This record gives sequence, C-alpha cells and structure tokens, in this order.
Amino acid sequence: MPLSSQTAGVPAPTASPRRVALCEPDAPLSRLLCEWLGSAGFEAVPYASCSRGDMALVVADVRRPRVDGAARVAALRDAFPGARVLAISGYFIASGATAARELGADALLAKPFSRAMFIEAVSALV
Repeated sequence: MPLSSQTAGVPAPTASPRRVALCEPDAPLSRLLCEWLGSAGFEAVPYASCSRGDMALVVADVRRPRVDGAARVAALRDAFPGARVLAISGYFIASGATAARELGADALLAKPFSRAMFIEAVSALV
C-alpha cells in the first residue's frame, strides 16, 4: 500500500525526535539495525510501516546496483518532509559532507560500520 498523502487542511503529524524510519532491504541487517536503535533508546520503524511525515530521521541504503541514490533520497524527502536523511551503503565512492550534499542526504555512513559508528551518526542527526 502506498504512503498516504496529507489531507488538505490537516497538518502532518509531529515527528517524535526518537522515531527513525529504516529503509534497509537486507532483512538480517535491517533486524540488527533495529536492535541497535532500540537498545540506544530510538524507536525504529520499518519503512513499510511508516506513515508520511512522522519520522525525525530516515536511514536508507541508497547506493545499490541499479538504484539512483539521489533519486532515492529525493523520494524519501517527499515521503517524510522535515525528516533528516542518513544514507548508508557499501557502494560509496566518495565520503564526507560534500558527497552527502551531492546525494541530497544530511550525512552518509559507509558499510561496514560498527554499532558505535551507527548510533553516533543517528544521534548527531536527531
């Protein structure tokens, strides 16, 4: 089912500062990231269960074979207005703030990463 659109005249729900949408297609990694987020006090919500506009942060694997990362980030920004975006991937060629800006994300984190690195990146954005 597609994400619901905002009804005219009805404001989007206010995002909880600890709600994180997780868009990771690898099921075992997704479960691990949800566990890490939960143990750090965040509420991890699988992307398919998210409603429009109610997330503080979206964590998304954006560089996969045959996926345009910038287009993916733009689509996530449309679906979650006001949410920050942490791009994760094992396919980043460049790193740092410039690469994140080029992709349209607020930050990026190259795989593989540790629990500490992941939680630090998430915490810095919410």
